[in-house]
Amino acid sequence: MDPPSRSCLDAFETRPKEILPRSKAKRVAGCKPFLKEPPRRRRTGARGRMSGMIGIDSSNRAMWRAGVALAALVAGGAGTALAQGGGAAPAGTPIGLDTIEVQGERAGGPVNGYVARRSDTATKTDTPIMETPQSVTVVTRDQMDDQGAQNVSQALRYTAGVLGETRLSMGRYDSVFVRGFGGSGSGAGFVNNLDGLRYQRGVNFLVPSYESWGLERVEVLRGPSSVVFGQVKPGGLVNMVSKRPKDERHGEVQFQFGSHDRAQMAFDFGGPVNPEKTWLYRVVGLGRAADTQVDYTREERIFIAPSVTYRPNGATSFTLMASFQRDPETGFYGFIPAVGTVLPSRNGRIRSEFFPGEPNFEGYSRNQANLGYAFEHRFNDIFSFRQNVRVSDLESRFRTVAVAGIGADQKTLTRRVTMSNEKARTAGIDNQLQADFRTGPLTHKVLFGVDGYWSDGTAFTGAGGTVQTLDYTNPIYGRLPFALPALAGTKQTTAQYGIYLQDQIKLDRLSLLVGGRFDRAEARTRAMNTGVLTKQDDTARTGRVALMYNFDNGFAPYASYSTSFEPQAGTTFGGTPFKPTEGEQFEAGFKYEMPGTNAFLQAAVYQLTQTNVPT
Repeated sequence: MDPPSRSCLDAFETRPKEILPRSKAKRVAGCKPFLKEPPRRRRTGARGRMSGMIGIDSSNRAMWRAGVALAALVAGGAGTALAQGGGAAPAGTPIGLDTIEVQGERAGGPVNGYVARRSDTATKTDTPIMETPQSVTVVTRDQMDDQGAQNVSQALRYTAGVLGETRLSMGRYDSVFVRGFGGSGSGAGFVNNLDGLRYQRGVNFLVPSYESWGLERVEVLRGPSSVVFGQVKPGGLVNMVSKRPKDERHGEVQFQFGSHDRAQMAFDFGGPVNPEKTWLYRVVGLGRAADTQVDYTREERIFIAPSVTYRPNGATSFTLMASFQRDPETGFYGFIPAVGTVLPSRNGRIRSEFFPGEPNFEGYSRNQANLGYAFEHRFNDIFSFRQNVRVSDLESRFRTVAVAGIGADQKTLTRRVTMSNEKARTAGIDNQLQADFRTGPLTHKVLFGVDGYWSDGTAFTGAGGTVQTLDYTNPIYGRLPFALPALAGTKQTTAQYGIYLQDQIKLDRLSLLVGGRFDRAEARTRAMNTGVLTKQDDTARTGRVALMYNFDNGFAPYASYSTSFEPQAGTTFGGTPFKPTEGEQFEAGFKYEMPGTNAFLQAAVYQLTQTNVPT
């Protein structure tokens, strides 16, 4: 009996992931796997389930054939499982096999250890990172746990090209710099993507921050990425991937205690609802209360995230996801002057615990509720469809006394009052149609997508007021007079619509990625005290082209070109709305997966520019 043909092995490498019924189990590209071994339950390295009918070959080559085919399955991520089983039987006699469970990594799924090998953040398709011609880093759940990360900014501490914790390690905002682009105030960069959809913010200070305990992984995509995500900063983006139901029963409860009277309880449990594992569930939750390193400030959080998956067959999956997070207190997020900290002062250094505000007028509370779903269906060997949807309801209340400057005596701080009450409702949808096919020697993975985002927010904000100075060497709080600023109301609605097309082309070990996108962004801002309405409409065309070659030794050089855009709020002195900023990047680099090790290296050089920046 001859070994499997090349076309047979190719079928296992390229066939989409699916579960075959008995009637089709032995008809995959003409392959007829034969196995001879006592029936038993077996686990292998890929994940899935299959029951089927296969034949028995009494020859000594049966096990060799099965081993080759099974190796092709594991190495190629095939969707058809080959089972081992069957006792002595006449040649060619079909028998029924026990169900086999197969496990393997998928984009967005759990990773055993620190090294993720697949991601869909860069391309919105399940693609090996070694075949992705753009700089991507995945922070896995294991890494977050081992680091003891309490928020997303802390999880990014060891990620190249990313600066997090720009305002201490408090959990109010996850503000980041990616490849040098970020900032503070209106120019700040935040972790604002969750499960591939933009996690939209409110008008001013209302910025959501997702609890890191509810995440499976955090992925960083460096460089302009508007071709698949629309409006983003040119440095790149951070995509959070939430925990989803698994088909194995699991449970975990944690109790943590630490400095500053920190106390935290967290849990994570779930698994299959029925024996067929067509219904899965998961519930993740956390409660935390702690003082902080800064006097008179606290952190408090309650988080709950249930999810349910319905998977009637191997071609269809629907996951409903919800989360609620309440942050009564979010720690310190103010400023202290450079003099007395990074610069010398004749009055000595400012204590790290020093609180520059007013204890009775300090706090930022936030509620955020999310409801969404992820739907996927494979029609046949070529076409598949995915739809991701999320709606959010956000609310925040902010009040603080912030440092405005330091006097000539290098110890007296001038201060001002800032306060804001905000609400926002947001929605996002992303529709993706994927086609996998061949044209001659070329394999194609074509993605066509249409997405949309909407937000409706109100904010009542004021800054100024009356507040006394504060001597940092001898702070006396609560001095009068103290007066609040007048609040100005703002109502803002935004909408963005995008259409994109991408093709991932492979010729043996050579990969070409080509994509383009068109966006339209609209914003309507009304000053509620005057009734003045400001309209802003922008359009943009962005694209990406990249080339990569994967050598046999694990070395993969690549080069890419990509662009981005981001609308800017506000107008010029003459009343003309600002143009969107535009980003452009040329990048060259390499990725290296060392054979025989669980290690992955990547490096890149790039030229990144941003234009139309308001000054």
